[in-house]
Amino acid sequence: GLCKDLNMPVLVLWGRHDTLFPWETANFLKDRLPHSTVHIFQDLGHVPHLENPFGFAGKLSEWVLSLE
Repeated sequence: GLCKDLNMPVLVLWGRHDTLFPWETANFLKDRLPHSTVHIFQDLGHVPHLENPFGFAGKLSEWVLSLE
């Protein structure tokens, strides 16, 4: 299960129109992972890395750079 003691940064990127796992799941994860950052792509579905690879890479890059 998910552990609140996980002591590392976690990035959660989710599509609001995900039909397999509702976007609210991202908030569930945020509540259980204390060092997490959540971004919901408002116009994407289950595979945001394929649906908008540049937007996905941009959010990932921003997050990685924020860790420095």
